[in-house]
Amino acid sequence: MGNNTKEKEFKKFDDFTNLYEISKTLRFELRPTEDTKKMLDDADVFKKDKLIQKKYKETKPFFNQLHREFVNEALENVVLSGLENYFIVLQEWQKNKKDKDITANLLLKEKDLRIEVNNYFNKKAEKWAALYSRCGLKNKDIEIFFEEGIFGLLKERYGKNDKAEIKDEVTGKVISIFDQWKGFTGYFTKFQETRRNFYKDDGTSTALATRIVDQNLKRFCENLQVFKTVKSKINFTELEKNFNISIENIFKLDHYNHCLLQDGIDFYNKVLGGEVKDDGEKLKGANELINKYRQDNKNEKLQFFKLLGKQILSEKEAFSIGIENEQQFFEVLQTFYQKAKARIVVFQNLFSDFISKNENYNLEQVYISKEVFNRLSYMWTSKTEVLESCLYEAMKKDKPTGLKYENADNSYRFPDFIALSYVKVALESDQAKEEKIKLWKERYYEPKESGSILFEGESNWDQFLKIFKFEFESLFEREISAQSGKKEKIGHKVFEKKLEELLQNKPFVINQNSKVVIKDFADEVLSIYQMGKYFALEKKRQWVDIYETGDFYNNPVFGYKVKFYDNAYEDVVQKYNDLRNYLTKKPYSEEKWKLNFHSGTPIKYTTRGMIFRNTKIGRYYLGVLKKGVSKPKDFEISKQNTTSDDEYQKMTIQQLKFQTLAGRGYIRDFGVKYSKDPNGIQNLQTLIKKQYISKYPALKVLAERKFTDKKIFDAEIKNALLEAYRLEFNPISQSYILEKNKNSELYLFEIHNKDWNLKQGKNKTGTKNIHSIYFEGLFTEGSTLKLNNEGAEVFYRPKTEEEKLGYKVWNKTGWTPNDKKIEGAVVNRKRYAEDKIFFHCP
Repeated sequence: MGNNTKEKEFKKFDDFTNLYEISKTLRFELRPTEDTKKMLDDADVFKKDKLIQKKYKETKPFFNQLHREFVNEALENVVLSGLENYFIVLQEWQKNKKDKDITANLLLKEKDLRIEVNNYFNKKAEKWAALYSRCGLKNKDIEIFFEEGIFGLLKERYGKNDKAEIKDEVTGKVISIFDQWKGFTGYFTKFQETRRNFYKDDGTSTALATRIVDQNLKRFCENLQVFKTVKSKINFTELEKNFNISIENIFKLDHYNHCLLQDGIDFYNKVLGGEVKDDGEKLKGANELINKYRQDNKNEKLQFFKLLGKQILSEKEAFSIGIENEQQFFEVLQTFYQKAKARIVVFQNLFSDFISKNENYNLEQVYISKEVFNRLSYMWTSKTEVLESCLYEAMKKDKPTGLKYENADNSYRFPDFIALSYVKVALESDQAKEEKIKLWKERYYEPKESGSILFEGESNWDQFLKIFKFEFESLFEREISAQSGKKEKIGHKVFEKKLEELLQNKPFVINQNSKVVIKDFADEVLSIYQMGKYFALEKKRQWVDIYETGDFYNNPVFGYKVKFYDNAYEDVVQKYNDLRNYLTKKPYSEEKWKLNFHSGTPIKYTTRGMIFRNTKIGRYYLGVLKKGVSKPKDFEISKQNTTSDDEYQKMTIQQLKFQTLAGRGYIRDFGVKYSKDPNGIQNLQTLIKKQYISKYPALKVLAERKFTDKKIFDAEIKNALLEAYRLEFNPISQSYILEKNKNSELYLFEIHNKDWNLKQGKNKTGTKNIHSIYFEGLFTEGSTLKLNNEGAEVFYRPKTEEEKLGYKVWNKTGWTPNDKKIEGAVVNRKRYAEDKIFFHCP
């Protein structure tokens, strides 16, 4: 450290604790009492809740279909009014991307267009609400999809579909999967939130408006500019005849109104990329005509058109449904092999050409992400800090967004994506040349049978390309030391040959040997895909369109974007996951479903659920009220249900929430929603003084202070409410609890954990698991842990038959798996041979 370096002030360890809240869900087994077992059986709780779970799974695809049909109706024949203004501003932005005012104007135009798109959704929703009024819809906008009445609409549209009916195992009757959801719509909460994102106008990446405006419209407008430069040089007559179009009309701004839905996107992309007809005839697209022109005119680098992305939730969007049997596994494996091979060949050729003919590529239009640069600089170099410094200096003059140097800790921050032109300048800088001999890891200079990878006298950039080539080719073939001591060749080339031989076997059999072959091949494919993604302009699995890209990405024959990247996640990663999941599938069933106990309302500890504890033996119990029979007030502590020598206690929890303060009670008192009330601060303070200060004194100061900023007021109230939490245990009669259980008024379970599996008068030794520690910490005086009262969950997992679990026998080496039940054998994985009930405690 230099003399000018200031000594840092170190804080106490306590200053680094209790800074953030974290949420955990504790999981325990529940063991029902004998009376509870009878209650469960008499009410067919397991079968009824299994039916709800099955209805939920069967209903989700119809929701997707409903949204898809709604979007098609809403955007059919739509004419967006803001296209011309947007195109003008986009062109201004392209000329000066660093101008903050122009950038802000472009963002504003995008926002206006997103709002316009969403207005069409709300207008169509209003018409649907009127059309399906008999279904009990209450809303008049897009919220119709997220209310209880939507199930009536689903039944109206799809009720006669064969897949919309299911057999009730309790009654034996065939019922509609859209019926009897009243009170149970909470099943769809998470599912519906993702669908709600479709209709946001704030730029959410999974929103329809975002795909239409921020992504596809920008590509479409860029294609208009490309068309101006190529239309005088390319003869589109054959293309116009093949697709029965006027090319001039396709490349007019108002044609984009035909590209909002998937059918229009598909047709537009066919015009650009061509089409293979059913009889095998290939109709050339515009990009292929441009490529032919470029081949005939080597000095002219005309740009290619960009294809539009698939619409959100379109039927073209691929999704994984898993693998159910060996036949399906074989089909998925064949598809995985064929599609992976096609992509790998394309990328292999592109990468090889890029390395060997690097001068033919515009490096300003080829990128790696900052994460990839960090990875490579640590993996390949022995002077990471030198390479980072050189790259920073190379980029500094252009001042790209995201570039930053932190002097305090001598660290660099780089943009999300880095053009390779900057990497080349960095490597060829004087600073990098001085470190040339030691810039790369020593292993790249070591002699090998085929010769060293790097030699002195080569430029750093050439060495960078050589290392890149070596690392990529190593994925296809490399040597390792086998257990025998001999060298063994492995890699994609070896594994692919083994898989091809395996696929020719008749019949195809999954055994231990075939599993190894499949896993080796799939793992290597994934590694190649991951290295291929080094060049992806991708954030959160979305392609980023704001960067200038050339041949490397857009060439219709070998372009990275159109031939390797597009749909690669679905074809490679999702299929890889499906294959892996099937091969590692357990012989036992982990299927479980939620138990509702006749009610769809959450099991809150202030309403339906209760926790009891036995102070003498330290055991805990969960009680769930039976709907329509018992009420929370029946268990309020009173003389009726307590005695002087009670060993049992009932937990009482109080937690005041902001939504309680500013919810229904607020509307009742002031006639308006808090969020829309201009006098919200003063009115909420009045409400707090009136109803809550006596119980929660921490709110008194905030109720009397003067606030002018509602956001600051809300934040301080919410922070104060963290202290408005109270948990205590009070004596309650064990006999009272057991009587309620015996009279079928209360489901009662012991919360079981091996740490609490105590015998009276004996001490348990060993370390407690984290779930026990947290759970007991909830009830320790002075603890900062808090129980979430938003709702516990109870799940049921049925047993797996013994034959599927297998057996195990004891011998000299210990317990050994055995396929058959012989003398002395016991069931393997015995815990799965029993029905289990689980408690999820948030």
